[in-house]
Amino acid sequence: MSPGYGYAAITVAFLGRLNPIGILFSSLLMALLYIGGESAQMSLNLPQAITQLFQGMMLFFLLASDVLILYRPRLNLRWTRRAQATTVHAGAL
Repeated sequence: MSPGYGYAAITVAFLGRLNPIGILFSSLLMALLYIGGESAQMSLNLPQAITQLFQGMMLFFLLASDVLILYRPRLNLRWTRRAQATTVHAGAL
């Protein structure tokens, strides 16, 4: 059985943007995270869930930044100005 390398491969491919050179660098980053996490587990007696949490947070923040870049949420200033104008006119009556 695979110890979860499929999830790591998805993260590497997404982090590398499906570019061969990007995948090379992102795989080096993930290897650094795995080796650093294992050494932190041994030296600091941390549970394995901490390193998995860090890797999951990295993927989550990467996905969240992509969503925010692609869909760019903006305030509708015309609507808020119209609401303020009607409030001011209603108060003047």
